Amino acid sequence: MIRVDTNIIVRYFADDIKEQADKAQEILENEEVFISSEVIAEVIYVMLEHLIKNF
Repeated sequence: MIRVDTNIIVRYFADDIKEQADKAQEILENEEVFISSEVIAEVIYVMLEHLIKNF
């Protein structure tokens, strides 16, 4: 099992840096992963900040 951090999940959803997004997709779709509640909270914060800045 792989423990993933915020960066991997954000890259997966944001798809802003193609190479990193592809690697994140590979990890999240093909590996068994552990995502802590702290990481989920950080992802929500980062994605909301991104949404607010681009609204």
